[in-house]
Amino acid sequence: FFFAPHKMHFFGALLPLLLLLAVAGVHGATVPFHKNASTSVITVDQSNWDNGVVGDQYVWILLIYDAKDRRTSEAAADVWEGVGTQAKGFVKVGGLDVSQPFGAKFAEHTQMQQFPTILAFPPVVGRPTNLGAVPYQGQLNVKSIVAWAAKQVPATHVHILKTEKNLEKFLGAPQKAEELDTPKAILFTNKDKTSPMYKGLSMHFIGRLKLGEVRASEAQDLFDRYGIEASSSTLLVLKDKEAEPVKYEGESMGWTPVVEFLEAHALSEEYVQEYYEKKHEEQEKAAAEKKKREEEEEALRNLNPTERIHTAEGWADALDRAGITLVAWLDPQADAVQHKAYLRVLKAAHRRIHKTTKVRFVWVDGAQQPALADHFGAAGNMPAVVFVNPKKGWWKFMIGAFAEDRIWRFAREQLLKGAGKPLNPEGLPAFVEEANEGGLSQLDPDEEAELLKPKEEQTKAKPPKEEKKKKKSAPKPPSEAEVKKAEEVAARNKAREEEKAAARKANEERRAKEKAEREAKIAAEKAARAKKASKAKKKATTEAAAAKPKAKAKATDGEAKAKPSNPYFEAMKKKRAPKDEL
Repeated sequence: FFFAPHKMHFFGALLPLLLLLAVAGVHGATVPFHKNASTSVITVDQSNWDNGVVGDQYVWILLIYDAKDRRTSEAAADVWEGVGTQAKGFVKVGGLDVSQPFGAKFAEHTQMQQFPTILAFPPVVGRPTNLGAVPYQGQLNVKSIVAWAAKQVPATHVHILKTEKNLEKFLGAPQKAEELDTPKAILFTNKDKTSPMYKGLSMHFIGRLKLGEVRASEAQDLFDRYGIEASSSTLLVLKDKEAEPVKYEGESMGWTPVVEFLEAHALSEEYVQEYYEKKHEEQEKAAAEKKKREEEEEALRNLNPTERIHTAEGWADALDRAGITLVAWLDPQADAVQHKAYLRVLKAAHRRIHKTTKVRFVWVDGAQQPALADHFGAAGNMPAVVFVNPKKGWWKFMIGAFAEDRIWRFAREQLLKGAGKPLNPEGLPAFVEEANEGGLSQLDPDEEAELLKPKEEQTKAKPPKEEKKKKKSAPKPPSEAEVKKAEEVAARNKAREEEKAAARKANEERRAKEKAEREAKIAAEKAARAKKASKAKKKATTEAAAAKPKAKAKATDGEAKAKPSNPYFEAMKKKRAPKDEL
């Protein structure tokens, strides 16, 4: 919260003004300030620094001086006493002597070397954006310093009321349940700006009294509503929107009488502190209960990461999620013990897959959803696993055993290869509402804890070896239901193997066909390129043969034209020519 050392030139520029004031001989106050009986300046030391200047609800302006330098310190003290009197209420005025132990530590920490210096410290209420100290850089007189101090007081806690809607909201209950409903005070004024004193009152009563302001230039109708003349300033207090307003009847609008009037209607500091302490305790209790509930839910999710879908709403939510969802199709009514084993497989696969990929796990009772199970290829193949991605519009059926390793490998290898079969959530068969059998919907913590115990500690003791041999030597004949179930399992396994073989054969045929097509395409492209090259070569040869005689004739003509004509030789040719040619 301290100013940066590189800004010390601000304070150096202030020193000549103070020296001029000291030379002028203006004296009337002494330092330290607590020796003045009527002082309004608070002496700052270690005891009130942490709970006063820093972390307070008020703006503090601080004169930092060296009492050993009597000329400058006493001159500044006289001005500072005037500032303390005029700024009383809307800011706190303090003095810090660097010749004292705490002041010396302050000067050393801030690397401050020139005194006196004036700083302003903003309040911490209302989440301020800047907690740094603000240096004063103006003229050293009471009027200038008080005007500068007034600008440091925030107006964020004064509610400007312009319309009936603003007024109704201001007088109504707080929007947040944890906020305290406080009485309200409204100042009706003919000024266009909020006064420093009223801003200071908003900071003084923060949390105990809510302050609003109505300006005659902006909301004359609100003046008329309460029968107030626009030429005067009137202060009203209302407990709530239904209460009769109480008018301030004091002779002046000074700080002390106005504070006494508002204190009579504001909530006490003790009540507000007790309220927020109680609210804080309730919040801490609620947070602790929420954390405990979340830990219990997290533990249950860790035990049962696969959620059962048994309602149309739950199924619609599963299809509305982004990302990949694993849908396990189970038949819990067929064998409850085996069903729990399947849930443990899903739990182990979930733990393994979630180390690298986020996949939501759900399971559906395929026996109660025959149409949906048939659409996804799970009818007659349960337990089965289908991966769906509704947002990208595809689904994939996992081929292979219902085992942790197979589920993990399929998720790692197949899901990276892109889309599978197209998925249109709107075109799926309707989800049939079903009852949620609690015992089948999740693993039992007590049962799982029992299974995790060492074998010698489990409730079910091991039978003696002789009994085991006896049981092995005399096996119990299977019942008709067991035989039928074994045949169904064998038939399903056989059908699954046949389906695998058919899929492998189809894949091999497809690959062979694609290879043949690629080779044929390559051969055709090669032949086309050879034919094109042959034509180009033949054309080039023909053009070269045709161009040779033309080039020779052209060269001869060129030579003839190139020989120069000689008049003497031309005359001799004519003399030798026969007469009939002349």
